[in-house]
Amino acid sequence: MTLSSPKCAVVTGGTRGIGFAIARRFVEDGYSVLIIGRDARALSDAASRLTGTVRVAAGDVSIRADVERMAAEVAKEFGRVDVLVNNAGILETVSVGAPLEQAEAVFDRVIGVNLKGAFLMSHALAPFIASPGGRIINLGSIVAQSGASVPGYTAYAPSKAGLHGLTLALARELAPRGINVTTVAPGMTAETGQTANWDAARTAPILAQIPLGRFGAVADVADAVAWLASANSSYVTGISLPVNGGWRFN
Repeated sequence: MTLSSPKCAVVTGGTRGIGFAIARRFVEDGYSVLIIGRDARALSDAASRLTGTVRVAAGDVSIRADVERMAAEVAKEFGRVDVLVNNAGILETVSVGAPLEQAEAVFDRVIGVNLKGAFLMSHALAPFIASPGGRIINLGSIVAQSGASVPGYTAYAPSKAGLHGLTLALARELAPRGINVTTVAPGMTAETGQTANWDAARTAPILAQIPLGRFGAVADVADAVAWLASANSSYVTGISLPVNGGWRFN
């Protein structure tokens, strides 16, 4: 049955951290939301913490068969999609000194989820995205433009840089249909698995480089996504919006 809500959003990797904050913001803004993730229990828990019209779909965005199945579920439940947020991502580090077999495995996993996953989801859902007025919003990273301040990001950094390249290509291709495609590029963000257990010794040198003097909150990123999803951004496409407190790697 097609949902009756006037606005529908699909959020990949929406069970925790930034993805959950984005899903929550869409629910608060009156959207019907479908959250995609790999862990059925985490999906159920996320849905239980949201009040509104929320659906879930379990699958791996890096696997084409899963994406095709989830796209069919989206078509059945929603009929159309107003906003697709490609947030699903993993961070695995590997140095250039690691054995090539190990480095290749990490590279393939990170590129598979972070970049190929957004490619597959965008292509699979493109026929169902509202035209005109639809949005695809990809979650990038500060490291796409600046690299990383520590070693080990030889898979993660190119996955996020490639994601912005995908944004540029899709923005041009989908513009005739009135669909805007953008990237949101967070800097260091609290309330995520990456930073939850960091102590002051690790955070202090980074905070010293952020002009606004704090890590971002997941709500800061969700606010940026909400703006890009709104009619207020109707003339904005093909850009990467930094949400980083003014931080730049030196």
